[in-house]
Parts: sequence; C-alpha cells; structure tokens
Amino acid sequence: MSTGMSIDIDRAQKLAQHLANATGAVLNPPATERPDGRVLLWTVGSVRRGCPMVGDLEFLAPCREYAMGPDPVAEWVAKHFEPVKVREKRVVEKLPRPERVLGVLKLGGREADWKLARLSVQIAGQPFQVEIHRFEPGDDGNRGWTELRATGCADFGKAMLTLLKRRKGIGESGKGSIDGYLVNKDGHRIPQATEQQVFEAVEWKPLAPTERDDKAARDVMYAANRYGAMR
Repeated sequence: MSTGMSIDIDRAQKLAQHLANATGAVLNPPATERPDGRVLLWTVGSVRRGCPMVGDLEFLAPCREYAMGPDPVAEWVAKHFEPVKVREKRVVEKLPRPERVLGVLKLGGREADWKLARLSVQIAGQPFQVEIHRFEPGDDGNRGWTELRATGCADFGKAMLTLLKRRKGIGESGKGSIDGYLVNKDGHRIPQATEQQVFEAVEWKPLAPTERDDKAARDVMYAANRYGAMR
C-alpha cells in the first residue's frame, strides 16, 4: 500500500540503488547467490513490472540462513531504520545525502522471523513507502510464489491463487496458501521455489513481469471461473 506519492521509474531505480549503497545491501544479485551474512535485495513490485510511475519500492529478501543464527536482514533494518509509532510525525535521518533519504521502521512487532517489513523513506519532505517481502530459500522454499505475489499486480496474484484452488480442487472456503506456501487440497506444500513452478502448478503459460497487468489478471480469473463452472 503506497503513501500516495509517486515517482518515475528511473528515479525509483536510483533510489533503490542509493538505499542499497548507503546501507551496505547487495541489490539484484544472481538468484542463486547465497547471503553468507550479507543483506541481499531483489526489486519486485512496480519497478520489476516496468511501470512508468512507481508508488512504492518493494524488495524480496531471504529469511535467515540458519535457524539459530543471526538474521542479517533484521539486523540491517534495526541498524538503519529508527522504530517509531505509525501515528508519530517525527522522522530520524539515517542515510547520507545527496538524496536525503530518511528511514522509519514500521514492523508492527519485532518478531525474529517476520515475513514483511514496511519501511518509509522521505523524499523532498514526503514519505515514500518501502516494503521487504521475505522468502524461504532452497528447493523446498517459497521464493517463486513470494516473488510472483510481490511483483504484482495485486489482482494478478489473487487470480493466480484462485486458479490454483480450482486446479487443486480446493473449495471456496479452503485455503490455497498457508504460512506463505501454496498447498494442494490435502494442505501439503507444492513445488514453488521458482515462478516457473508456480505457473506450472496452475497450468498457465509463464508471463514476464511486464505482462502481469490488469488484463492478465482478468484472463486468469476468467479461466479460474470457467474451470470451476465445468467441474
């Protein structure tokens, strides 16, 4: 959910790179890259879809590598973003100029294994939202579904989930996703480490991020409703 301010995609990409440079994060490394204690961020959302105007910055980041070890992303957030209450107007400068990026943490809790961070950076005195979506890495992880859902558009992700439920025979009141993982009728997780696997699960041709617009969402939802009516 954006704050209402929009910037052009070129400025958004520069802001993403500045945010990474100023905080020591690695932006858009190869998908196979291992964190090894580093903070890895991949751009998703409107930037990945190539939208000319962007209402927020969204990133993908892996969850902690080791169950008992430190969480580099959580430590990164705690180091570079000052926690404040949502209703407060105060903003604390955390990042260097020239872009004058200011950070505010809005986590809604400091759980060790949080899945989504909502941050805010300030541009020319106006708040601009940053979201970090986290995924479980590995062949049994959920990067593909998390990446597809975070890339959007929102209606496309909802339509894909609806089509999955139809394909897997899950009723209207049933869940197609549990704890961030796509599941079958029996509640067992299905392969979803890559977006390709997600498209295969719903039996839909893979679409590039730039093709995942409102029309694509309507097409997928139409197929889901038609498939449901035929059963």
